Amino acid sequence: MGQRRKRHRFHCQSIGLALSGTAAYFCRGPCRPAAHSPIRQEGTFPAAQSGHGQLGKNSHLSRVEGPDGTTDYLWQSLPLPDENWTLHLLRKPPTSSEDIRNAGLAAAGIWLALIFLALFLYQRWRLARLRERNRDELERLVQERTRDLQTAQDGLVQSAKLAALGQMSAALAHEINQPLTAQRMQLATVRLLLDQGRIDEACKALVPVDQQLTRMAALTSHLKTFARKSPSGLRERLDLATVVDQALLLLDPRLREEHIDCVLHLSRPSWVRGDAIRLEQVLINLLRNALDAMRERPSRRLEVRIDAIDKQWRLSVKDNGTGIAEENLASIFDPFFTTKPVGDGLGLGLAVSYAIIHELGGQLTAQNHAEGAVFWFSLPNDFLEA
Repeated sequence: MGQRRKRHRFHCQSIGLALSGTAAYFCRGPCRPAAHSPIRQEGTFPAAQSGHGQLGKNSHLSRVEGPDGTTDYLWQSLPLPDENWTLHLLRKPPTSSEDIRNAGLAAAGIWLALIFLALFLYQRWRLARLRERNRDELERLVQERTRDLQTAQDGLVQSAKLAALGQMSAALAHEINQPLTAQRMQLATVRLLLDQGRIDEACKALVPVDQQLTRMAALTSHLKTFARKSPSGLRERLDLATVVDQALLLLDPRLREEHIDCVLHLSRPSWVRGDAIRLEQVLINLLRNALDAMRERPSRRLEVRIDAIDKQWRLSVKDNGTGIAEENLASIFDPFFTTKPVGDGLGLGLAVSYAIIHELGGQLTAQNHAEGAVFWFSLPNDFLEA
């Protein structure tokens, strides 16, 4: 049992009880007289006689009424044969140091797990914020690059359009200058008729002058419209056959000068959604390429068709020129690709035309036929009735 404080007293003649802060000791049975003296003097029972090393073999949990009230004690008993005693030890159930250590480790583990979980969640939140910022920055850069690309493409379309106008300028100037010369002569005739008092004949002589002026006004007005920079992404309902009429109006001087046999098979109306000016630019590029391909032919035939095929309008331009070399078919829509002599073209017309048709949801295609080449593009049919 070890040494106990002397203030605890054992009454051991027949039965004794001593209470400590955490234990109560019972001694049952008579004690030899020789053992009374050290117990009275020291207030302890000699350890050698108690056999403390064997304490705990017979034990059970019991509830005992003590100074502190009813408490659960661990009741342990130890027989002392030499003294004819049975020693009983009542103490509060001890808490195992290993249990305490395990509980502490478990608590520490839980705290560490919570800390690691908090760190993990914080790191995950930081990564999510970082990914979100990177995604926003990437989207901003993509939008910025898209705007730059669209601006560059619009500039390229406008440059190709002005280049086509420049190449047509000589024929257009001739188309305007020739009526002016005829009108000067007709006005001189009108003046002579008026001097002679032939009013009715003078009025009749002014009719062709008025017609020529009307045609010139329409031509210059359309030239101004065609040269205007149209915004990209424009979607208006238009008649594809009218676009053909406007394109042929600009090319009419060259068609008459080169004695082109122009055959038209146009379905009217052929409603589509798109930009009339850009579609006219595409058609002028295709028509001019066809005229260039027929330059060395003795007889020149140009065929323009608009047909309804599979809920789409297909516009085709067919010539009886030299055709397209097989090795060039895969490259004719590439920017700056051209088979014309230096100075006759930049190689941008077909590339720009392909981009315009693709932007409108269509497709531009080229192939050879028995007598020359044919270009066509298809656009979705706008079924809404006019």
